Amino acid sequence: MTENELKESLKSPEGGYFFYGEEDYMKQHYVRRLRDAVLSGAMLPEMNHIKFERDDFSLTALEDALVTPPVMDEKKLIEISIPDLSALKEEEQTALRDVLATLRDCPGTVLVLTVAAGGFDPGKPKAPSASLKAYSKVIKPVEFPLQPEGKLIRWLGRHASDAGIDADTDALREMIRLSGRSMFRLSAEIDKACALARSRGEKRLTASAVAESAARTPEEEAFALANSIMRGDAKVAVDFVGRALRRGEDPIKLLAAVSSVFCELAVVSHLVKDGATAADVAEKLKTHSYRAGLLVGAVRGIRTGTMDRVISLFADTEQQMKSYSTKADASLLRLVCIAAGVFGGGGRQWRK
Repeated sequence: MTENELKESLKSPEGGYFFYGEEDYMKQHYVRRLRDAVLSGAMLPEMNHIKFERDDFSLTALEDALVTPPVMDEKKLIEISIPDLSALKEEEQTALRDVLATLRDCPGTVLVLTVAAGGFDPGKPKAPSASLKAYSKVIKPVEFPLQPEGKLIRWLGRHASDAGIDADTDALREMIRLSGRSMFRLSAEIDKACALARSRGEKRLTASAVAESAARTPEEEAFALANSIMRGDAKVAVDFVGRALRRGEDPIKLLAAVSSVFCELAVVSHLVKDGATAADVAEKLKTHSYRAGLLVGAVRGIRTGTMDRVISLFADTEQQMKSYSTKADASLLRLVCIAAGVFGGGGRQWRK
């Protein structure tokens, strides 16, 4: 079932719905809409609204809820929230599906099963998983993927407008780049940015203001640090690490994240040396063409030996940090200085 089909279904909801996918914000949005569709105008909404969370959910309790008819109303709503459905054993999932199948004998009952991001493997669009096929037989599946940038920009723009702030497209695009595409996270970021703008007496949100206030994703932070190292800018790299450490970030985890960035760049460096194009890199790394182009641009003109040397430095430092944890902070700071010196300003930013 697509999102548009779900909207149509909510005009007169019936049976069961299965919400899964990476965008938890949209799942909660449609759970609220489903709740309104079933319970608005009900005589006894509190008697016809049953919620099961992780701690109080059991198949016996669900069976009891299903067989109980609505109280003085035509319909009732059962909400089930299971953070990680894939953690259930196969026999437990089979038993759950058997109970859900009894919905066909409960015409007055509407049910929604919600699984948190990462808690269910649907497979691929053209090759759905066996689990998705099995659930689809007893309940209507609705996937909520991360939203495309254009839709997020329009959504963020409405949030800003409601707060009395005019946000230009570049500012909203920068917010998505820095903070990721989670709508929960972006909702907090746009509220924070607008509050900051109002506190300064400003009516317009700019990209520079967003860069000042936005919380970066761990991936984006790793890329930002890698950029400063590849520019040979030891001062910026040290300042960046210092801020991260003052926020209480684990230096070993930060090192691992940046090391991952350089490992990917090293792979691209060798591919380009062997004549690979951006399209070849995109196919090899299973990434989109725009990102592949940035990677290729970053390593062009940099010797593969330079990338290999930096990776070796990262590996040696990680081993030292794990062996002497009390010196982890100093080891990381020393590493970024040495790595920046290896590039000596000859590197390029690949993440803009």
